[in-house]
Amino acid sequence: MEHGTVVAMKKVNAKSVILAYKMEAGVVKVITLYYTTKLDRLLKTKTVRGAWKRVK
Repeated sequence: MEHGTVVAMKKVNAKSVILAYKMEAGVVKVITLYYTTKLDRLLKTKTVRGAWKRVK
């Protein structure tokens, strides 16, 4: 969770929803929303570039 940003993921049928958000003063601020069939590719790209870190 760098800069207070959290990434949440959920499978919806054959696709995945990935949401990057930040909590500020009790308000959720959406930064980016992805809706993709290529979850593995997106995760690999983001982690290799260092944009996202795996915490769990």
